[in-house]
Formats: sequence, C-alpha cells, structure tokens
Amino acid sequence: MNPAHRGDRVVGFLQRHVVASFEVLEKQLQVSRRTIRRALAKHGYYSSCNANGAYVTLREAPQFTPEGLWVYRKACFSSHGTLPQTIVALVEASPAGRTVAELQDQLATRVHNQLSWLLQAQKLTRAYSGRHVVFLSCDTARAAAQQQRRQVAS
Repeated sequence: MNPAHRGDRVVGFLQRHVVASFEVLEKQLQVSRRTIRRALAKHGYYSSCNANGAYVTLREAPQFTPEGLWVYRKACFSSHGTLPQTIVALVEASPAGRTVAELQDQLATRVHNQLSWLLQAQKLTRAYSGRHVVFLSCDTARAAAQQQRRQVAS
C-alpha cells in the first residue's frame, strides 16, 4: 500500500472518530506507530496530556477552554503542550496557585512526579496553606500575590 494512502487513512479515521489511541489506530488501520506519527506530524495533532499521551486528535478538533484544556471522554488535551508545560501554565494563570488535588481533578491524571520535577527545575515554587501544599509561580511577586489570595479565600 502506498505510504501516502496509509497517512490519509490515519487522518480520515481521526476526522470520523475525533480521538483515538495509538493502539486503536494500529489495530484498526493495520499500520505501524511510526506511520501514524509521520501522518500526524504532517497534518498537525495533539497528544493527550493524561494517559501517558496515548490519545491523539487532529490539530483542528479541540475546542479549548480559556485555560487551554479540552476533555473528550477520558482524554485531556492541552493547548500548552506537554503535561509539565500545562501544569506550569495553569499555576501561572491561577490567581491563587493550585493544589495537587485541584490540578489532578482538572487534568484527570496524577501530577505528583511532574510537580517534583518542576520544583527541582525551578519552574514552580510551593507554600503551605493549612495542611495543603499550594504550587505557585516562580516569579516572586506573582507567587506572593497568589499566596495572599489563597489565604483570603480560605
């Protein structure tokens, strides 16, 4: 089969089904993951920021919220890119920072490991609000404003 035709089948499948996992695409279309990635890279796509990036959708499909998220069934997609980039964007945009629970609820995935890495990489800071850890901007002035707002809201 012509490689271009295989790529067209991948795009066509996603146009009909909106979101699919790599596993489903491989089985349904009888193509390799490499062929899928090549076709998607050519067309433009998003990988899910949850489920270890197992789900994909075409670039034109998501209808992102103002926060840059789009949830389709159990797959969460982000206009910010990867899970770490999305976490930083959500924390930076938040007027009062974010807790682990708030991030996990919004992203439908565990974020503990990513948060540890982001703290070590100095992409985020943290503070305590009662018994909860709140993740804040790495900009000192912004973090202070977020922390103050969190305390007022408590």
